[in-house]
Amino acid sequence: MSTTVMNWFRNKWNITSEKRYNILLQQPLYTEAIYLSYETVDEVVKHINSDELIDRFIFDFYNYLYSEHSNSYNLFEYSPYYVHIALTIIKENFNRFCNAVKNSSFGEEKFKNELFYLYFHPTNKNRDSTALVKLYAAFGVLTIDLFDMLKWMKDHWDDDLWSYLRHIKKVSDRDVIEKLFELLDLMAYDTKSTHFSYF
Repeated sequence: MSTTVMNWFRNKWNITSEKRYNILLQQPLYTEAIYLSYETVDEVVKHINSDELIDRFIFDFYNYLYSEHSNSYNLFEYSPYYVHIALTIIKENFNRFCNAVKNSSFGEEKFKNELFYLYFHPTNKNRDSTALVKLYAAFGVLTIDLFDMLKWMKDHWDDDLWSYLRHIKKVSDRDVIEKLFELLDLMAYDTKSTHFSYF
């Protein structure tokens, strides 16, 4: 269906790549994310192949993250499924996505802050939690914020999440290491408690 709509626009008007980008983003607006077709997402990702459009996507995605966490009324608004599109871009070209964020006007730290804020915001849907952690982990630094996000993941761990965690090559500071050891001690204690409760 999306190809038909795009063909109709091409036949009627000579559309620019930026207009096409906007049309592609708007197409799935009224589709539940779980029904969002891979074809639609792939079409958007394939179209975002110039530096200009990846920069535009990163800018739009950042504004989406900011507006979502700033929304204190918990109102639902239809918006392009930026999180899923971003994960697809990362899978296809990890460095391109991260470099575009680093070179943006807001930078990597502000972008990661918005991922963190949205993760703990009441409007965040459970299915987005894992995706937000994956996006944060893609930058390769274990921070207190990422640690806190991982701590609340509970039973949402999967092989795909581990593939994103493998990007982590740095630790932001000593506090993160200490918190990690505290968590490991707690997990070891919980395991022992569970083991002895069976006797």
